[in-house]
Amino acid sequence: MDPGPAALWRELKDALTALLRSTLSLAMAEGRLAVLSSVSMVVIAVLAGGVLFGAWLFMNLAFAYGAEALGAPLWAACAVLSIAHAVAAFALWRGALRLGKNLEFPHTRRMIAESWARPPENFDTSALPPQAITPPAMTHEANVP
Repeated sequence: MDPGPAALWRELKDALTALLRSTLSLAMAEGRLAVLSSVSMVVIAVLAGGVLFGAWLFMNLAFAYGAEALGAPLWAACAVLSIAHAVAAFALWRGALRLGKNLEFPHTRRMIAESWARPPENFDTSALPPQAITPPAMTHEANVP
């Protein structure tokens, strides 16, 4: 017995529904796994930061007590460590500020300004007065390297 078009359509619909359902359930399972993995990565990073801080603290304590054992006063060793860490913190802060300038898209802003400053190659500028095409107002132009 030959199935009719309605039966074939129902079979096709059921097969597509099953395929869509299995694909969506796989995507949902992978999405849950991705979220759990992301949360786990954050937790592990925080724990690693705590362990690294502890190691840094013990290293500095060992340096201070080692300097004291060599005859330096404990307050001087702590002062040297404080100054070294203040200089390192300042350098890191300046580096973060420098990286923050990239968030202003300086090269893209410069290209847009340059594209507004010159007309397209196929644009007839003979009828225009000089400086008729002006670039849009740009801010932080001194920050563009």
